[in-house]
This record gives sequence, C-alpha cells and structure tokens, in this order.
Amino acid sequence: MSPSQNNWLRTGWLPRDGARRIYIEVKFTLRDCNSMPGVLGTCKETFNLYYYESDRAVGSSIRENQFIKIDTIAADESFTGADLGVRRLKLNTEVRGVGPLGRRGFYLAFQDIGACIALTSVRVYYKRCVGVGRNLALFAHVVTGADSSSLVEVRGRCVDHAEERDTPKMYCSAEGEWLVPIGKCVCSAGFEEHRESCVGEYRSQTTHDALRCLHVLVPIQEYNEHWDELLYGRSKLGRRGNPRPPSASDQRLRPAPQTA
Repeated sequence: MSPSQNNWLRTGWLPRDGARRIYIEVKFTLRDCNSMPGVLGTCKETFNLYYYESDRAVGSSIRENQFIKIDTIAADESFTGADLGVRRLKLNTEVRGVGPLGRRGFYLAFQDIGACIALTSVRVYYKRCVGVGRNLALFAHVVTGADSSSLVEVRGRCVDHAEERDTPKMYCSAEGEWLVPIGKCVCSAGFEEHRESCVGEYRSQTTHDALRCLHVLVPIQEYNEHWDELLYGRSKLGRRGNPRPPSASDQRLRPAPQTA
C-alpha cells in the first residue's frame, strides 16, 4: 500500500424532495491493519463522509475543499486474513444524519485515506409522520424537522360533519412519531361519533328498524305499528320519524286492518 492515499467516491446529484434532514446508512467491511504485513504507518481503519448541496447537477466541477464533512466513520468489527480465507467478512452498519438542508439537492462523497474497505450498500432516506386521524381530526403526512430534537406543529382538519371544539393540533417528532395531541373536533348536530367519523343518527336508526321488521316475525298488530313508524313517522321515540304525510303508494303498502 502506497503512502498518502486520497481516494474519493462520489454519488450523483440526489434531489432533496422536501426533506429538511436526511439520513445516510452505510454498510461496509474493513480489514484489520494488524493483519496486513508491511503497511504499518500507512494503513487506516476509518474513512470520511462528506456532502455538498446544490440546486442542480454540476457534474465533476466540485472541488474537494467544497465538500462539508459529516463525520469520520470507524468500524465496530474488522476482519483478518484468517477470516478472508474462510470468507467470513464482518459487516458494519453506520447511520449519520445531516441537516438542515436548503438547496434542491445534494451530493455525497466518501474519502479513503488508506483503509482496506469495501462499501456494500448506501441508503439515503428522510423521515416523516404518516397521516393519521385523532379526536375526529385528520392530520396529513408531514416531513420531520431539520434537527434531531425539533418538533413540527401540524394543525388538523375536522372530518366531515364535525366542527372544532378546540383547535386540533399534534406535533411530529424527529423520529417520525406523532406526539402531544391537543384540541379536538365534535360531531355536528344530528350526527354521532363512530370510529373516528361522524354518522347520521336518523339513517342508522332507520336501517336498524327496517332490518328488525323484515327479519322478525311479529303479530299483525305489532307489524302495523312497525309500518306506522317507518312510513308515517309515528315512532314511539318521536324524534326519529319521517314527518311527511302518507302517499298513495304508502297506502297500498300498508296491510289492511283485521275485521271482527
């Protein structure tokens, strides 16, 4: 291994897609310097990770001193010549975060200054809080904040047939988790809450009553009372009935009264 190694590997231009903080997951193997004879003083067991922001692809015009260093990365486990002989290479995984980002995209670069290293994969991603419903309010997808401790405040929108009681809000953490629900929505008059939505009471009760009349055998007098309730609004509960007068078709549907 020759002294003064300075090898660079750079990605293509990566669009930011609205992310304010990105994460780089690197998987790699690295050889123990003590297992390689004749390289003491020149062999390294680390490499450097850099980034460069730009609004467009700039090709190969970026100079080394324009890259910003993210970190020096070391291996938790290294392999030796004996491991190499039996093809037992120890894989390391390291994750680093970068933010805030402000340009439309960025480049990543890896600098090797004398390590016997192999990069097996590089994954670049960002985190977000997935859209969810809480307290009858809907919260849209939102990208996490620019640093590892930031909370992004998100205002919710009431579901259909609901209105704000207190302004619904939640906070999106840097790890992509929803925290601290505040406020809520309530169902409007004539609707009731059911599984994070508001449904109409009248429609639900009418459907239930219709099924009860169709599937239960009852004496003719009770049968007439069910039709009165469904067709003419003569419900014992009063508030759920249909106030319209009976039509000619209603008269035909109603069973004739028994005669003595």
